[in-house]
This record gives sequence, C-alpha cells and structure tokens, in this order.
Amino acid sequence: MVDENETLRLSLKWSRDLCIAHAAPEGGLLTGMSYSLIAILALVVIGLPVTATAEESKSTKETPAQKDWTNFVPVDPTPAKDGVVDLKATTAFLSEPDIMRRDPSDVIRCGDTYYVWYTKVLKGQPGYPGGWSGSVWYATSHDGHQWEEQGPALHAGGQEEWDGAGVYTPNILPYQGKYYLAYTAMAAPFDRKLSRASIGIAVSDSPDGPWKKLQSNPVIKPSDSTNDPDSFLCDDAVFVVHDGKIWLYYKGFAGQDLEDGTRIRVRKTTFLLTATADTPEGPYTKVPKILHRGHEALVWKDSNFIGSMCVGIGWGPSRMFSSADGVHFQSIYKLNPQLAAGIYRHDFEEDSTGARPSWGVSMEENKGQGLSRFEIIWPQDNAK
Repeated sequence: MVDENETLRLSLKWSRDLCIAHAAPEGGLLTGMSYSLIAILALVVIGLPVTATAEESKSTKETPAQKDWTNFVPVDPTPAKDGVVDLKATTAFLSEPDIMRRDPSDVIRCGDTYYVWYTKVLKGQPGYPGGWSGSVWYATSHDGHQWEEQGPALHAGGQEEWDGAGVYTPNILPYQGKYYLAYTAMAAPFDRKLSRASIGIAVSDSPDGPWKKLQSNPVIKPSDSTNDPDSFLCDDAVFVVHDGKIWLYYKGFAGQDLEDGTRIRVRKTTFLLTATADTPEGPYTKVPKILHRGHEALVWKDSNFIGSMCVGIGWGPSRMFSSADGVHFQSIYKLNPQLAAGIYRHDFEEDSTGARPSWGVSMEENKGQGLSRFEIIWPQDNAK
C-alpha cells in the first residue's frame, strides 16, 4: 500500500526541484509565486483537485512562466591567468559623413589580397546608424592597412522574403574552393523592438562574388521557446572548422512573451552559442549549451584549442576564453576590446592547423563612421 504522507512528501520535493530548475534565477531564491507552483504541482502529482483563486489566475496570466535570463552566468568570468589581451586600434579607413560602415567580418587572404566584408547603411534608412536595414559591402587590401571599397556583395531580399528588411553583420568561410558568406537579416518591415533576426548563408566561387543565397535559408532561426537563450534573435555568425565539422558560432538574444503574445527582447541577455553541420550549407544542429555570456564574440581555431574574445558592453565582462572541445569554455585573460571586431583568420590559411590571431578590423573608435585596423597585443606568457 502507498503511504499518502510519503507520496505527498515526494511530490513536494519533485515539484520544488522542478521550480528551481525552471523558475528560479541562477543562484537566486524562489519567489512566493514559485512556492505556490510547488504546492499546485504536488497536488496534481497525487491526484487532488487544483483550484486557482481569481487573484492567482490574474497574476499568472499577466506574468507567463518563462526563464529569467538577466542574472544567468554560465561560465565563471574570473580569469585563470594574469594579464590582459589588448586590441589596440591603429589605422582608420573608409570613413565618410552620413554613411555608416560597421560590424566587419573576419579578414581572409586570397593570393596577395586581403578581404573584409561589412554592413553599410545610409543616413535616413530605418535604424541608422544601426545596420539592420543595411546591405553587405566589401573592401580589399594588399597590405592590411590601406583598404579600397569594391562594392556591394549582398542586398536585402524581396519584401515578402525572410531577409526583406536588410542584411547585415556578415562573416566569411573559405572552404574547399568555395566561399560562404554568413549574414543576419530580418523580415520587413523593420521594428527595432519587435523584429526577430535569423542567420542565412550565401555561396560563391570567388570572394568577389557573385553570391547566391541558399534556398535553405535561414540556416539558424530563433527558438520558439523563451526558455532558450536565442528566442529573440540569432546574430553575429563566426565559422570554425573543427573535428571534421563546420561550427557556426553565433550570438543568441533572449526574448520574453507579453500577455498579448508579443515577443520582446530582454536587454543585456546575449550569450555565445553554436551549431554544427557536416557541410557549410547545413543543415545545422544547435548544440544545447550556453558557451559563455557576452556580446560581439570573436572565435578562431588556435593550435590546440578554440579561442573566443568576447566584448562585454554591459552584457558581462570582456574576456578571452578558451575551450579544448569548442563547447566547454574557460575564462583565461581580461580583454581590452574594440567594437564589433573581426580578426585576420590565420587558421583559414592553407594547411594551417590553427594559429593565434595577431590583427583584425573593427568599427572606428570614438563613434566614427568607418572601420579601423587593430593589433592584438598578447600577454608575455601567451594563451597557448
């Protein structure tokens, strides 16, 4: 015979554990609402009727159960080593009034020419100086210091397409004789508070184009559940080739559903996430783990680890992280970052087994309109 008191005790314990797992903030305390849920869940488990008061029903309706991401810290940001990785700006370029060039890609070299892609948006376009309604352009250089704009690479899709509002935040992957250009986009019309972003890919036989968008786009989409860290937008793609797979790292932005079903973004809740595929075209499978907190991450393959330099900007401290498997990261150094930076990808060079980055391209300092080269100054004991 089942002891009813023991059943109730176990039911309360299971319900409490469930609420802690899904309702309590990381390291926080359960609220009065959470304890009410514990009692209700226990009654459901043992088969007793549950009746909510009018006040409880109203409260539940106004605040639908969903995860609180604001204080969630998946990785201890305390650096394992002393020292600072310093991204030091040097040469600014492509700066013009009323034209914003921003969010540059990683830099690659083809023959004796360096390539970088970026978002270009004109004053008067929706969201300016943000890049949401922009287009993707590119520039080339023979020395990495003096750059010349070559023209557009990608434009927004039609008004009925998933990328109809604009294309922005590009990144690049050279792979087996082809070039894969990732980009972020939103459907039209653009609304900064409500538009949700996905990631698409275009492919070309040349870094100069022409580019063809994949029919399977978008390859990474926001999650339907607000209990996932990318339920509002997916942005800022970075490619890494590792363990025979294509790793697409990206920034997830959490969302929250209002009572009327409208989904809004939760401020300061961006996390580094990843998805993997057998080929650059996909399909991509999301890895169900938050890699670390932060914004505008740089990711690369080093000689014996996967590195990440993550800009905080209010979303967490700026740090350089490393991971042996590409998933489980540890904070290594403090970081003096540059805004929206992309690095020269030594690891994309032919026959490279990975290499520490030494320079890159970012947005111009002091709210400039253009781009800038920066040098990476590593601590003497380096990250290897």
